[in-house]
Amino acid sequence: MKNLIKKLIKTLMLDPVHSIIVFILRLFKIIDFPVPPNSSMRKTTASGSIRKYFTSGIECYVPIVVMAEKYGLNLRDGNLNILDFGCGVGRVLLQFTRNYSNNNYYACDIDDTSINFIKRNYKNVKSYANDHTPPLDYRDSSFDLIYSISIFSHLNLEDQDAWLAELSRVVNKDGYLFLTIEGSHSIKWWLAEAFNMNESDAQNKLKNEGFIFKEYDNWKKITKSSNIFRASSQLVGVKSAYGSMALSKCFINKNWNKYNLEVIDIIEGVVGTRQDLVILKKN
Repeated sequence: MKNLIKKLIKTLMLDPVHSIIVFILRLFKIIDFPVPPNSSMRKTTASGSIRKYFTSGIECYVPIVVMAEKYGLNLRDGNLNILDFGCGVGRVLLQFTRNYSNNNYYACDIDDTSINFIKRNYKNVKSYANDHTPPLDYRDSSFDLIYSISIFSHLNLEDQDAWLAELSRVVNKDGYLFLTIEGSHSIKWWLAEAFNMNESDAQNKLKNEGFIFKEYDNWKKITKSSNIFRASSQLVGVKSAYGSMALSKCFINKNWNKYNLEVIDIIEGVVGTRQDLVILKKN
């Protein structure tokens, strides 16, 4: 009941106040970009701060752009087909479309409330609400670059495998996937607590087993209540076990080199000073 009351406050009280603040900031030209409702921003950043929404997008976007250029993807000349898989309310999409506007952008997410925001504010981005499980509504070999922020860090192993196969299907030969995960770096700084473990035990489990997964408490109940509080629920569209997932570099190298995908780099702690960036190439 307490959580329901909190959601009600966020949806019915914070969002209107937030809209007034955004209007004032836009009037005085302090901001010049689409700002999601307060409740939607909290899904992505666990904060209703406009500043956090903007800066966290930069923190996720910069490592991807740097490594894309390193591996020969010419974002500046444009005409690349780029997919934001699990786009949320566009904190990373915002940075891509502002700085490399000549490319063709696509976005999808299982949360239809987020997609509604994208459709209203990113007219040149082709977006839609996909299902929790494959397939996506894209033809084979549609994209040169696919990036996904903090999606594989929540999926169970079965769903991860299904989505790796599907992303391989829709990415071009010689195209790239940029996927973020939680790993040893995240456990060192905060993630062990999410697993109800101390850091040493969590690191040992990750090293020995290759992964740690803990479902969110009452995730099934939360998904049902999300029909009532869709704007503030973090689990809209979720249909199978979902929670906190950590993966070791050894596990990634052993299990993600398939579906014609090759793991070519894993950079620890580079995304938001927290998540690892896994780079895969389609052969």
